[in-house]
Amino acid sequence: MKKFFGAAITLAALAAVVACSESSTSTNDPSNPGSGGGGGDGGHSPTPGPGTKVKAGTVTMTQTVVSAGGTEIVNAAAGAGFYEGTLNASGSGDASCTESKEGDCTITECDLGPTPDGGTETDAGTTKSPHAGEIAIKSASEIKLTPDADGKYDGKSEQSRLWTNGGDISVTAAGADVPAFETSLKGPSAVEVTAPAWPALGAALEIDRANDLEITWSDGGAGSVQAMVSSSTDDTKKVATVSCVFKSDTGGGKIPKAALSKLIAGDKASISVHAATIEEVTAGDWKVSVAAMTSATTSGGDMASAQAKIK
Repeated sequence: MKKFFGAAITLAALAAVVACSESSTSTNDPSNPGSGGGGGDGGHSPTPGPGTKVKAGTVTMTQTVVSAGGTEIVNAAAGAGFYEGTLNASGSGDASCTESKEGDCTITECDLGPTPDGGTETDAGTTKSPHAGEIAIKSASEIKLTPDADGKYDGKSEQSRLWTNGGDISVTAAGADVPAFETSLKGPSAVEVTAPAWPALGAALEIDRANDLEITWSDGGAGSVQAMVSSSTDDTKKVATVSCVFKSDTGGGKIPKAALSKLIAGDKASISVHAATIEEVTAGDWKVSVAAMTSATTSGGDMASAQAKIK
């Protein structure tokens, strides 16, 4: 059963990005004018209520470009996963998680404490996942994701650019349990965080839950910027995450103290900022979020990702 907790958290985190960001809806129907488009009107379907059976998936691409001694270091990766289940009263795909909203932010709180009586670890490991067959991702380079015998996708990475800034990325799934689909999106450009002052490598950023946290950046363009703060208890049985999504071209946003108040105090925490473009694809009765993300950078050229201390 533990694998379902991880899947639920991952889907909840990405759902937070999709729900608040500018994205269009694509389908696997070539006659749909919006199919595979990179624009769209940003409209969204109503959020399904409790008891609703959902079929959802994610295809994610990440790219980080940092400078070290004048040398550019690139790492790109891709992964995918699909989930079928029933929403509980909170709208979460897992009964141990609750979700709430504050402004541009989504707060996800999960209690991962004793594993429910759903079988042994061996039993849980044999659970098969739905999949969409081979998924080909093409832009400046190409990555192919292939499901294993249990329907799970192993992530792949490479040390070269998967996309160029603003370049087109095509994503095509051959189809299986999840029908075939295809879409395209623009590769996001990294933004530079100008506030808060980023800590030195290895140091923690102090976050005071009694005050709003202002996030500002430069070089914003199309798409969105996501700021995420995650926290947990020392035994990691309780997790609280605040994920905020802002329009990239606004140059800044605020994480309200009402959202920060849900975080768990202590030093088991982290903060990260990245730029993203997202497309929502309909494949039969499946909803698939396709996202390309690149880490924001600091003034020193490092990734805007650090440990945090929640006060």
